[in-house]
Amino acid sequence: SAKGGAGVTVDFDARHDLAAGAGDGAARLSPVAFAAKGKSLKAVFPALASRIDTAEGNLMAVLTGTWSAERQCARLEALARGVKLAGGWGATVKGGQVAADATLCRAGEGVEQKASVLLENIDVDAGALALKRLNAVVALERLWPPVTRGEQEVAVAVLDAGLPMTDGLARFEVTADRMLKIAKLDFGWAGGTVGVAPFETPLLQTPDGFDVRLDGIDLDALLAMLQVGGLKGEGILAGRLPVRRVDGEYRIQGGRLAAVGPGTLVYRPAGPVAQGAKIAIEALSNFHYSTLAMTVEGGARSEARVGLTLEGANPDFHDGFPVVFELNATGEIGRMMNDGLAVYKVPDQIRDRMNRFGE
Repeated sequence: SAKGGAGVTVDFDARHDLAAGAGDGAARLSPVAFAAKGKSLKAVFPALASRIDTAEGNLMAVLTGTWSAERQCARLEALARGVKLAGGWGATVKGGQVAADATLCRAGEGVEQKASVLLENIDVDAGALALKRLNAVVALERLWPPVTRGEQEVAVAVLDAGLPMTDGLARFEVTADRMLKIAKLDFGWAGGTVGVAPFETPLLQTPDGFDVRLDGIDLDALLAMLQVGGLKGEGILAGRLPVRRVDGEYRIQGGRLAAVGPGTLVYRPAGPVAQGAKIAIEALSNFHYSTLAMTVEGGARSEARVGLTLEGANPDFHDGFPVVFELNATGEIGRMMNDGLAVYKVPDQIRDRMNRFGE
């Protein structure tokens, strides 16, 4: 065993058969804790100093190897818990645990490499974009620059990118030309589905924008998220939200939602109302709409503006005389993110792959 100057202990053993020209060996890194004001990862691994600004967490690893004249192989198994990493790539990674199992072999002029990486309850903050409770097992066919073994699947509790989208499932691929290709990005939201159109972006860069489609959104579930007391509705909405990066955050620009058919809207506030609003509230106490359209502007980290247009009638108000309403409201879209985190569950197919990691 050997103990480094940074207080890190490595146990190792090896054997070599001179006659056969072959051998094997292992090096084991004893569990070590890194902290902002304690042991420094950069002191232990100086080669990482230029890439990492902050490193916290607990790390353990085992490196094994076999060699002969024809073939040489190395396998690294590592586990990090309570992770927090920040560096020049413009993102902070923190959360539960990361495990890696990587193999590199050389036979003659050929090189074989593969790896699997487990991510469990990991958060990623890239400034304009944030991921909460990311879970996946990612298979790589090249270690660096990384190339995935075809499309991979990942689950995420919340994607905060202008509109906080919850309970997501994505398929992606990292290609040899260092491009991240998103083939599928779908979320369950407000009783319906939210999907991001396929796109690609250079690896470790966030896109300038993307389009979000909404289908089968339950009006009553959406109103519950907006937390307007006494407001309920029946109906199904669909629409499109263009999301663009503006001043360091993603914002919805020109978002539109509309009811796919007629429905009802009921507004019965519990407290007193202004004298001038009584007629409108009476009309909305049992409003049967033929048209409901919404416009949305703003971001998850800034104030959002919602415009609502209603056409229809209340059969109990002025004998069902047709009425048109135009309402405007402001609020915080980001509040929806916490609602999604509270009920998030890792999908079964992702959990199964995580349970089988390392087999």
